[in-house]
Amino acid sequence: MDRWSAPTGRSAAGPKPWPHGQQSRNQSAGDKIIEGCKEFEAEKLRSNCIVRRPTKKQRVLDFVAAHGWDAIGEIEWQELRSALSDISETTIRESGIPIHAPWRGVAAHSIDDLEASLRELTQVYETRADLRRYCRDQVIAAKDRARWAAKSPRVEESKRRMKAEMVEWMLVWLGDPAIFPAWVQIRRKNMG
Repeated sequence: MDRWSAPTGRSAAGPKPWPHGQQSRNQSAGDKIIEGCKEFEAEKLRSNCIVRRPTKKQRVLDFVAAHGWDAIGEIEWQELRSALSDISETTIRESGIPIHAPWRGVAAHSIDDLEASLRELTQVYETRADLRRYCRDQVIAAKDRARWAAKSPRVEESKRRMKAEMVEWMLVWLGDPAIFPAWVQIRRKNMG
């Protein structure tokens, strides 16, 4: 087949190019250009494909799953913090994995959550002298967040009152963790 004869289809080397100026019965020259541009853009997209990195939360979940952990205790916490040092404690805590006290921090979503957290921290505080500073730091940070919420005009009034009450509870705990369990019983009775 010479260069000017009509193509008969595909050869072993692929489709034969149309000579300059000729048009296919099914495809105009403009359509070919558009198709070529589409192929070029598709290849460009494939070569510049953005590979999404997993989120920090997903990295935590993957790390925990790879190690087969059901919960995070002291050893797991240290290994996790060492391996994923760029990930904050808050992100780890919010990943949904059960975490033992004191590494779970202070839960202050409700008065009941706060009481349970402070009771757990009291036990850790009494039994682990090496973790006392860490326990205190967790309560101080939670107190500061609650104090901010208690003073914020953007927070609903009932929530501000609850956060102010939480601040008082945490101040009692910080004053003497050992008296907190007895104090909270009396406080609960007075709250009605």
